[in-house]
Amino acid sequence: MKTVHVVLVSDQPIPNLTTILQFRPDLALLLYTSDMCTQKDRLQTALKAKQISVEFREILPYDLNNVIGVCEKILSDYRESDLSLNITCGTKIGTMGAGLYYYLTYLIASRSSMMSVMT
Repeated sequence: MKTVHVVLVSDQPIPNLTTILQFRPDLALLLYTSDMCTQKDRLQTALKAKQISVEFREILPYDLNNVIGVCEKILSDYRESDLSLNITCGTKIGTMGAGLYYYLTYLIASRSSMMSVMT
């Protein structure tokens, strides 16, 4: 199964870089805002040097619905993958939107699986 590690890009690249290097995913998916393009590019350069594939998705930093919509698309695109999420960086809205969406999706999926096992 393909592993995908999602991170929120910010001025501080170390929290993103360390978790990506620790987990060694097949793909690092960087959520970035328009004012974090330089940081996104630097992170991409470092990851490519370590032979880690990188993709990007732009989010709006203060639009919760946009962040949730982007996360929904990621989960749809990588339905068959093992996803992980690092929410240590990014805006509060970005972190809250991504964390909440992934958590609720996981919780619903877990309960659904538990219910099918119980019936």
